[in-house]
Amino acid sequence: MAMRPTALALAGIIASAAALALLAGFATTQSPLSSFYATGEAQAVKEPIDVVSKLDTNIDPAAGAQGSKDMGYFNVTARDQVDVVKIKVTLANAEQLKPYFDYLQIVLKSVAGDVQEIKAVISIDKPSAVIILDNEDFDDNGNAKIEAKAYYEAKEGMLFDSLPLIFNIQVLSVS
Repeated sequence: MAMRPTALALAGIIASAAALALLAGFATTQSPLSSFYATGEAQAVKEPIDVVSKLDTNIDPAAGAQGSKDMGYFNVTARDQVDVVKIKVTLANAEQLKPYFDYLQIVLKSVAGDVQEIKAVISIDKPSAVIILDNEDFDDNGNAKIEAKAYYEAKEGMLFDSLPLIFNIQVLSVS
């Protein structure tokens, strides 16, 4: 039995609409709803943890200068019965920063009392890292403080006053 061209076209339209609906549903469920961009002070409240960013997101070196800058910190506050938190930190605008720096690295370290532990190093060449926080990183009140310090060398001849660093902090898992 041969299908008429009209019926074939109608079947194609229905199949296309179904595929588009499936794609929209997949994109919605795969969205990073548990992440936020830190462009200064930002806060994302999510049960069973809170993430509060107090990151200074500007670097203002002279052309050819090298140095370091304390970038501030972000806090992770765990609720009851949370033992391990996995967070992904990304320098979201790394590609835009590459033309301005010979190198740019941000060291992320956990500060718990007098104990400091480097958790990750991100850079313009490797802009993402996963940080795992456990009981050693949280204080008695359930707070883990992650400090950020940038080390950089600006390219010769670059003329700029200030460059923004945009961080994306995504909560991957809580257990």
